[in-house]
Amino acid sequence: MNKKPVQARGRLKKPLTGAEVGRFLKSLALLQRDPRMGNIELSEALMSLGKALLETKSSPLEWVIDDIVRGEPHLFREGKSFASLSLQDVKGYVDRSTTPKGELISIGVERFGIAKSRLDRLPREEVIAALRAALEHEESLNIISEEAKRGGQLRSS
Repeated sequence: MNKKPVQARGRLKKPLTGAEVGRFLKSLALLQRDPRMGNIELSEALMSLGKALLETKSSPLEWVIDDIVRGEPHLFREGKSFASLSLQDVKGYVDRSTTPKGELISIGVERFGIAKSRLDRLPREEVIAALRAALEHEESLNIISEEAKRGGQLRSS
């Protein structure tokens, strides 16, 4: 017989979020709260960690872990537009290996005005290359603008 392999039910493509793990940790903390069978200190620690993870809302768990390990907040949070990111923030975001291609495309479209149809066709590495080229272009425009403001005084070249 030709049977199809059994697939696990539940989430197949959607990444686990920090908030989902936070809810689980809070329920686990309630189980540990029992003074006879549990551990009150562990319960309090799990509850604190669960509450902190709930604040990450729909951020993928991978990002949340990355934030904790590196000690840096993730650059894009819900409600914030990519258009408002500084050049330094865009560089950091582009350099992260965990940044999804869809968000790189959004940066290109919102921050630099690159055509979405152009970026959609490119592999992730080429999208990154296009964003780096746009970053370098904007940096060179900033340098030219600064030189123009100074009137060429104290020019180093």
